[in-house]
Amino acid sequence: MKKVLLSILVLVLLVAPWLVVRHLDAHSSLAFYCQVPYAINSQKDDNMLLKGSIKTHYYANGSGIGILSGTMQYQARGSDKPALYTIHRNTRFNWKVSHSYITTHTDSMHPAFGENIPATLAEEFIFPSFKTKFNDYYQIEKIANGDSIVSVANMPRLYCHSGA
Repeated sequence: MKKVLLSILVLVLLVAPWLVVRHLDAHSSLAFYCQVPYAINSQKDDNMLLKGSIKTHYYANGSGIGILSGTMQYQARGSDKPALYTIHRNTRFNWKVSHSYITTHTDSMHPAFGENIPATLAEEFIFPSFKTKFNDYYQIEKIANGDSIVSVANMPRLYCHSGA
């Protein structure tokens, strides 16, 4: 009897981790991901140049991760020279598709190591989808190869690759 119980225990210990991994993988497989470079130059009262990239990963379970990284050169009116800031923040968001629209809700935002942009400038210039509790709405259209085009007001904004 002890041999049977020991054999069952060993079998469970060998098989259980693989079942857990398979279960987790099924719920977090990548549905699609997007990557886009950006450059924004604003010369209003103050001069600002924002450059970098945005990466977003949309998982099949409705969760997602966004990564914003880059630099910001900012020169306030009356300042002698511009200040250079590093931007590197990660977001966790939820998303869903309904017909040809995708909605996202940013659950949390975490500045990553090395980010040094002052909070007031981040609030003014950082993309709203990289701020906590922000809701965003986009149009999404699948194309022939399985990838997607994400648009705002019928203007293509992102080319996203299928996760399959």
